[in-house]
Amino acid sequence: MQKIRNSLILLWILVSPLWGQTSISPEIQSKIKNSVFELVTNKIEDKNITYEKTLSTSSRTDTFTSIGTAFLLNDGSFWSAAHNFTLYGDTVYKNYYIRDSKGKTYSVDKITALSNTRDFISFTVPDFVSQNDSGLSSSDSFELNDSIFSVGQEQGKGIVIHDGMISDQTPEDFNGDWNWIKFSTSANSINSGSPLLNADGAVIGIITKNNETMNYALPIKEIETGKNSPGYIDFRFYYRLPNILNKKEYHQFDYSIKLPATYTDLHTELTDIYKKQIETVFNKMKSEYSPDSPNGFGNSKEFPSISFNSFFSDTPMTLYLSNQGNWEIGSGTSKTYQLENNGSIEYLNLLNYQAFTITKPDSISEEKLVTTPQIYMDYITKVLNLKRTIGNSEITIKSFGKPSSSDTYTDYFGRTWFVNYYPVDFADSMIITYALPLPSGMYVLFKMDSRSSITASHYLDMSFVADHTYNSYFGHINEWENYIDCGSSGIIPLSDFEKGVSLNITDQQQEISMDNIKITLSDDFFTLSKNNRFHVRTGYTRKNGKTILENRGFLIYSSQKDDDYKYLGITKILKPIPAANKNIQEQWSQIKNKSFPYNEESYNFEKFTFLNSIILPNENDNPDIIYELGFELLNQNKNDEIKAFKESVIQNLEIK
Repeated sequence: MQKIRNSLILLWILVSPLWGQTSISPEIQSKIKNSVFELVTNKIEDKNITYEKTLSTSSRTDTFTSIGTAFLLNDGSFWSAAHNFTLYGDTVYKNYYIRDSKGKTYSVDKITALSNTRDFISFTVPDFVSQNDSGLSSSDSFELNDSIFSVGQEQGKGIVIHDGMISDQTPEDFNGDWNWIKFSTSANSINSGSPLLNADGAVIGIITKNNETMNYALPIKEIETGKNSPGYIDFRFYYRLPNILNKKEYHQFDYSIKLPATYTDLHTELTDIYKKQIETVFNKMKSEYSPDSPNGFGNSKEFPSISFNSFFSDTPMTLYLSNQGNWEIGSGTSKTYQLENNGSIEYLNLLNYQAFTITKPDSISEEKLVTTPQIYMDYITKVLNLKRTIGNSEITIKSFGKPSSSDTYTDYFGRTWFVNYYPVDFADSMIITYALPLPSGMYVLFKMDSRSSITASHYLDMSFVADHTYNSYFGHINEWENYIDCGSSGIIPLSDFEKGVSLNITDQQQEISMDNIKITLSDDFFTLSKNNRFHVRTGYTRKNGKTILENRGFLIYSSQKDDDYKYLGITKILKPIPAANKNIQEQWSQIKNKSFPYNEESYNFEKFTFLNSIILPNENDNPDIIYELGFELLNQNKNDEIKAFKESVIQNLEIK
């Protein structure tokens, strides 16, 4: 093991004179060897993740993770790029170290200078003892086309030196307050925080940004502004709610922090500020775009159309504000993955998230599915085929185990979502799921991202998407009974409109009620079984100045494969508000006037016989509510039978 570890930290001093420039002298090479360090943090391995096979021992040999480079100046100060440290946002990395060419590590203690805009950080390392030839000199003098050397870590080689030249100076993006040194060399990402040296071995800059063809460094004179000054953090970002496509909020926040401070104290303070800033911007946008906010869909020109319809969809849909500024409702193109015992997952990409409609297998109860989130998380993991790259191999992740923490969220319309977090520590990441129970299973919003992003913003954004999720409720009769029992026992806190649904299906009685509708079905025409499908339709309306979801009716039907297939639907239709468009007004008139197909005459379509009937409460000529009854029977021309079916339903239907 020691030989393997030593091979990872072996120091190589390589100088390749690409432009014929003079190589660095042995004396300077020795100074670099004793003055440039690997910046590392503790490697964190996940205890809950299960893989398709045991991870190789070699992947766990080194207990540290390399994150960049640091160097020592001859005044005793250590420097690196600020972005190598997680300054704000939740992270698994709690401690930082420098590692020398012999593999010895030293703890970083206090942060003494900091600027995230200039991207520099300075810190103390109390246990490190300088050698006689350690500590690099600095110089703020350089010219275009000067020969330079970049120093950094390369995996398996240790410290490597590449030569190049200064090609330009580029103003910083926002105000042009300073110029980046632009240079050409073969620096790579692990060079972040490395010194940029002139031919004499003096530091002229800190390497901050780099790629395969062009690289940037902060001139060393710019760090002088950070010495003996408060730490400076500048938050600048655009914030966009996932389903508000035509608006993003720009936010900038300057913050100074007293230095010196331990990394732990600094990180705690900045993380608290960072999260509060994100929450402030989120709440500002939420106040503008929530359902009843000035720009929300409840006050939009599209609301008359949205509220008139009760959408028939087994897949939950999302309300979103389009790039054209219109509120629309819909979902993306989905794929279906089959599970065991008649289960399935329908999944799609949704607004930078992934969404899964899980139809639970027959062998799993709703109670077990809701109370054991690992079950549906394992389904999702299987569908996504998530892998971890180790060396040249990709290892399939089988399970993320139990969530590390759980919560609930009650959305704008009173539905309860179950929120679970799963750590992915090896990548300093996390998974968050928002899961809404349904009689047939679950609807799950899923996101995997950095731990910082999940705990600062995604959990807020997903709550906003939850507020704008539209779903019907469907399942077999036995699934509905299980679902209602879970509500009665408190396992699933039901919303007010869900509580309005009641099923009383026994050998002696077949009664369905929903709010002010109650129907008792006759065995002569519709004998219900536990396998019949029952689908509750909901719709948006306004009540006491607030947008609400209400029950609009239900559908009940047997399998179309049955010879005696029957379908019954009862839908509550609201009179459109005056602002509704012409098409909606005409549709309302067609229904109210009992025009075809609402004229109680049977008709054939494909292999079925259909009939639609309209009930006007109190035979009012100008009703605010109409009830539509829809009937279907298998095979065409069953005219007498479907009319008798209708009469039986109407005789046993109560509308209060």
